[in-house]
Amino acid sequence: MPRAFNAVYKINALEWSPTNPLSTSNTLSNSGEILEIVDVSGNIQMSFKYEKVVPWPTFAEGTDGGGASIEICDLAADPSVGSNWKASLHDFGVELNGKKIFGTPNAVNSITECVAHADHVIEVSSNVFTPKDITIDVNQTVRWENKGGSHNVNGSQATFPNNPESFGNGAASSTSWTYDFKFTKIRKIRLPMRSTCIIGNGWNCDGQITSCC
Repeated sequence: MPRAFNAVYKINALEWSPTNPLSTSNTLSNSGEILEIVDVSGNIQMSFKYEKVVPWPTFAEGTDGGGASIEICDLAADPSVGSNWKASLHDFGVELNGKKIFGTPNAVNSITECVAHADHVIEVSSNVFTPKDITIDVNQTVRWENKGGSHNVNGSQATFPNNPESFGNGAASSTSWTYDFKFTKIRKIRLPMRSTCIIGNGWNCDGQITSCC
């Protein structure tokens, strides 16, 4: 694998295992595992477990087979929090299996802030979207911000097969979460939200995003 990596990226790489950091016969698990980064003296500088589920970047953001590596948004940010990792914005100038590769091996990260720009912001509270309906341009980013209650965003094609693309942030949560999604498809999109009230009854809230052209 290091030889193949060098052939593509022209940068030497090391593979490792939990017992031998310099192992050349093991790779990182695609399902997630605990990582530790140490300095030359062996002192742990960063320890965390990466995942492949929201709030970690997923295929929807270009990772997990989409061609993009992930980068921590700020070295001072908590690396165990998935939302502090973002899909790289740096086009490495290489294509593999028809997909552009984004990443910054042996270079400064392309992500410079944890809070990215959003073209539209929708507040989620009391089982409603505010605003409920918006019109956007293709390739614009919409941000949902939970202002209170246990909510989530679910625009998956499994639930709404007429949506031109799937999006969503997983199970409902009462934390002050934010969720960003960049819409690259046109056509009208339903924006349902699944929410749970404090006594456990289910509530549904619908919104709609329409592409302007």
